Amino acid sequence: MDIRAAKLLLALAPGVGPIKFKEILHADPDCTWQNQSRLINQLPIHESAKIFLKTPESDRIKKILDWAEVPGQELLCLDDQNYPELLMQIHDPPPFLYVQGQRDNLQEPQLSIVGCRNMTPYGQTLALRFAKELAALGLTITSGLALGVDGMAHQGALQAQGKTIAVLGTGLNMIYPQVHHALAQDILARGGTLVSEFPPDVGIKREHFPQRNRIISGLSLGILVIEATKKSGSLITAKYALEQNRPVFAVPGSVNSSQSQGCHELLRTGAILVERAQDILQELYQPLTQWLARAKVDKDNKKTTAVNKNTLDLLNDLSFNTPTSLNS
Repeated sequence: MDIRAAKLLLALAPGVGPIKFKEILHADPDCTWQNQSRLINQLPIHESAKIFLKTPESDRIKKILDWAEVPGQELLCLDDQNYPELLMQIHDPPPFLYVQGQRDNLQEPQLSIVGCRNMTPYGQTLALRFAKELAALGLTITSGLALGVDGMAHQGALQAQGKTIAVLGTGLNMIYPQVHHALAQDILARGGTLVSEFPPDVGIKREHFPQRNRIISGLSLGILVIEATKKSGSLITAKYALEQNRPVFAVPGSVNSSQSQGCHELLRTGAILVERAQDILQELYQPLTQWLARAKVDKDNKKTTAVNKNTLDLLNDLSFNTPTSLNS
């Protein structure tokens, strides 16, 4: 078994979550424990995980590695050079990312747009508008491919001929919701990206959807919430964003609408009120300029970091610390 297969085996071991994986990988990046029962016994993991490592499911590992050999599909480990830098900075980054489509989008400056599934016409209009305007200016729009606001955010980015990333709570062979299968294919066909931390054939598990929300926020410079009930999963994403020190933006709505109650709660507790795309760009000025500085360093070091023309134009506008009008 090579080192990459050993890392994948460790990531799949029962009870070895992202934090424990990161700890073990940092201490032993070459996986010297593989095929050595004595060293496996010394790993700080549960007994069931040790048994798993001693009796590896070789066929399962091979199937996943074969999946990653298909053109347009890729498996990124936490210590890979192309693993998204912002995501790596969170407390519990996924040990592996399963990627379909344009990998370089993961390194682009992103804004997450999320919201409730049962959106109102008001929420639909705003999700499309903000996604279109911000994607046209060069931000990559990231969301969760869910019904409602998420789907509108992806569609808005595509309508602007911009880039969008869908983070799934299932494996990439098991698109959910199924009604968004065509949208997922459209995202890929138009230069976007599908991402999951779960192996390709993993189906629907309720606990995986809140878990994936930390990736949505972790990939992004900030998160915009458009309509959310008090129990919306979007509030979980916002909570992750705050823990990751990313700004949370929220759009106010009608006081008579239950779909606005979550956004109003976020605004009461410190979220940034948003009425126009410029409100977001002004807040993202500093992280965007920091991103550009990192991109220039990567280029000097011959590390691949995609910088599209729209992004450069946006950063030039922001160099005056006041975004230009979207109508200019």
